[in-house]
Amino acid sequence: MKKRVAILGATGSIGKSALDVLRAAKDDFSPVLFSAYHDSEGLCALAKEFPQALVALGCKENSGGLSAIDQKQVFYGKEGLLRAIGECGADIAVNGIAGSAGLEPSL
Repeated sequence: MKKRVAILGATGSIGKSALDVLRAAKDDFSPVLFSAYHDSEGLCALAKEFPQALVALGCKENSGGLSAIDQKQVFYGKEGLLRAIGECGADIAVNGIAGSAGLEPSL
């Protein structure tokens, strides 16, 4: 059975490394959530590559790049990220959110 994986901070260096693992082990892992703070274009690319995964963007002001995907699967801000974490059903979470901002999503 595939493990469901949430990658928080998916467009940063830790997130990109985690994505490399997911891509190399497609039979073992299924992404269910990606988050980024302001890289809406990177998040949009992930949403297109993995259409079953939810996406959460921390900074709604940068949401222009997400217009190309179904807005129903996009969560915004801290509250949206926490909601997406609760809804995604992940077995594993990789948290690449920098500093204290990553503490609450980990909990």
